[in-house]
Amino acid sequence: MLLLDVAGAYDMVSHERLLFNMRQMRLGALILWVQSFLAGRSTRIKLPNGYLSEAFPTPTVRTCTLRGLHYGESEAYGWVDDDDIWEVPDDPAGHDGMPVIIPGDPTPTILAPIGTAKYLGIWLDKHLNFTTYRKKMLAKGASSLEALRAISGSTWGSLLIAMRKVYQAVIIPQMLWGLSAWYCPAARAMERGDLDKLTNELTKIQKRAAILISGAFRGTAGAALDTELFITPIKLRLQQIVEETTIRILTGPQWACPQTAKEARKPRERRIGGWAPTEAIAWKTLQLRNEKWEEKQAFILALWEARIPCFVENQEAALKTHNDIYKSAVLEETKDMFFTDGSGFAGHIGASMASLQHGVVS
Repeated sequence: MLLLDVAGAYDMVSHERLLFNMRQMRLGALILWVQSFLAGRSTRIKLPNGYLSEAFPTPTVRTCTLRGLHYGESEAYGWVDDDDIWEVPDDPAGHDGMPVIIPGDPTPTILAPIGTAKYLGIWLDKHLNFTTYRKKMLAKGASSLEALRAISGSTWGSLLIAMRKVYQAVIIPQMLWGLSAWYCPAARAMERGDLDKLTNELTKIQKRAAILISGAFRGTAGAALDTELFITPIKLRLQQIVEETTIRILTGPQWACPQTAKEARKPRERRIGGWAPTEAIAWKTLQLRNEKWEEKQAFILALWEARIPCFVENQEAALKTHNDIYKSAVLEETKDMFFTDGSGFAGHIGASMASLQHGVVS
């Protein structure tokens, strides 16, 4: 696995090699479309406040799709400017190095492998047991508390509510980033003793944060501080994060949902590879039993579509707006109209539907 985060790497891609790989894949009209963007193009950025930047050369290969085409037979993944190139070697023990050819240097540079590497905020190791990641996570939480301590003066510091917001909106997401990738008690990937030790360490960090926020004595019970500050206990928060992540994956696009979460594996297969986190929560915690959940879209409209017009007016203006919309709907032969008063009940929105067809009651 080769991890790259190089400034200007997008503009260094060989255009000839990229087009050659696309021809080998027989991508047809896409080749001409990409080729037209490789020369003589420029981009200007316009911000909502009216600022318009100077024109600069267009980074034509800034998408994960084109990066994957450029790397040929190797598997390539990318997120913005963080690239990951990997392939499975013939030798299960792996290799001692990966030769990388730098333009202008005839001698390949051998990159020696390392035991751990960070990709998208997740520390990876050869055994994928996330031991290194957990150590880094605890160190990150402890360092974040020092920043919280700097604004927690009793006479000149921030208010209790403000510090509580900082803890929940900044420190918690930083400390528990990528939690669902490795934390899952139902999967039993960690020994019970190690799991309890980790939970206790996180509980200590949250107690220290609660003492800084509230100004309480050090001997105050952590459970009492959580109750008084309306902070979710760390053990419940961990379980909440992994379950909400699993539900979001199960109800998201089905092409991105792991197959093991939709179809149960045989017991022999699970004994060999163990339970995956999403699989364990889907079959053991949520107990879906082949139940198919409704697929939800992340956004009501696509990001490039126009927003739905919303009106917040007084009664007279709202009535006039309603009549105008009704008249335009009749002229355009619209069949249905939907109304909502914005109220909420049991997680739903109060709404009603009216049919403009005569004789149809809704």
